[in-house]
Amino acid sequence: MSAIPKPVLRTSVRSADSPDTANATFLRFLPAIKTHASIQFRNFREADKEEAISEAVAAAFLNFKSAV
Repeated sequence: MSAIPKPVLRTSVRSADSPDTANATFLRFLPAIKTHASIQFRNFREADKEEAISEAVAAAFLNFKSAV
């Protein structure tokens, strides 16, 4: 006997409401993104580390915008 799966309810950022809502949602993730990037790039020289973190934040933002 097979069970009928329940539909998955998808939660969205509701970017259709306004771009500000999506941007505010991304800003909630920003501290975690910066922390993770700084851990990953901890062995870089300071100037290179700052640039790598900035690029990681930019890439995360572009991926977030394309996802919503």
